[in-house]
Amino acid sequence: MKVSVIVPVYNVENYLEKCVNSIINQTERDIQIILVDDGSTDKSPQICDELSLKDDRIVVFHKKNGGLSSARNKGLENAKADYVCFIDSDDIIAPYYVEHLLSLIEKYDCDVAVGKFETFTDKDPSFDNIDNDVEIVEGKNAIDKLFGKSYVTATIACNKVYKKSLFDDIKFPEGKINEDEATAYRIFYKTERVAFSNSVVYGYYMRDNSITKSKFSKRNFDFLEIAWERCMFFKERGEERYYYVFLKIYCWTLLEFAKKTKKILRDKKTSKALKKEFKKKSKLLVKLPYMSKTKKLAVRVIRICPLIYYVIRNAKRIKKGKKK
Repeated sequence: MKVSVIVPVYNVENYLEKCVNSIINQTERDIQIILVDDGSTDKSPQICDELSLKDDRIVVFHKKNGGLSSARNKGLENAKADYVCFIDSDDIIAPYYVEHLLSLIEKYDCDVAVGKFETFTDKDPSFDNIDNDVEIVEGKNAIDKLFGKSYVTATIACNKVYKKSLFDDIKFPEGKINEDEATAYRIFYKTERVAFSNSVVYGYYMRDNSITKSKFSKRNFDFLEIAWERCMFFKERGEERYYYVFLKIYCWTLLEFAKKTKKILRDKKTSKALKKEFKKKSKLLVKLPYMSKTKKLAVRVIRICPLIYYVIRNAKRIKKGKKK
């Protein structure tokens, strides 16, 4: 088999069969389909088993709930092919997804091939045809795609085919959200060549209760930890340019958290944790190259009291709300 397709499954009984059918119907037939039931409490486990009886390329693993990263790692442990890809179980993929991305890897001797994605709700993406516009990025330059206009396309795990060997010493972080953020930069740092296709290969279903649409909670602070680890990763390797770029992103994230999270900040433990984070990092942040005076002032304010920064940034909206 050429590619192992890894599908983490958790409580998606209404979407699972449609997702798996889009994988079964790939134009590239020589694939392994790995369904990892991550402790689902609905009918998803039974649907997985029923689907495996219809297609002998499907293998099913049932495990205790451990989260998306845990399920993906389980799939990687059991992947038999030299290449892997990850599909979320409520999404769908183009019939040419595997064949097209694998062909780019083989044609251009790449470690990863990346396609575009479209979001959908009621109407499925059309997946009209393959766009022959392909960009080949050499060496670590693929990391540049992780900031700017290509950020989402480059970061998400599900619109790509990878050499499985890239994951020999890289795993998705279990027990945390933002798992794609935690792995994308490590993967790209190891690559020698990456192909970016202009073809839409992936359909991302926007559910109301999906992780990406859920309200802000303390779990979102996982991103701060991941963002800081990313900064340190490049600093330790002497990659000064990437270190400063991601340090600025880390700073902007802190400012956004403080601006938007009134309920969270009123929790004394959380506010204290955010203040502690700023005190530890603020000396670095205010010395950032090209950091505006306004942002430097914001950092100093949050270091004293994050809630004050929230009130300042949202003063007009708060005042308007009181008038009502």
